Amino acid sequence: MKHRIMMAALLAVVTSPVCAAKLSGPPHILDGNTIEIEQTRIRLSGIEAPETDQICLDAMAANGPAA
Repeated sequence: MKHRIMMAALLAVVTSPVCAAKLSGPPHILDGNTIEIEQTRIRLSGIEAPETDQICLDAMAANGPAA
């Protein structure tokens, strides 16, 4: 029973609107999964994208840009 109460309290705190922030303005794309609005960096969860300076190997194991 204690476990359920603790989980409910944690869920209430995590999902409360107090944790949210209102940002406005144009987004600046930093890389495939990160944007910046009003000097606040936002990392998009669940997005797998290469970093800007990441080098990848092709099928022949040759270095190249991660495009």
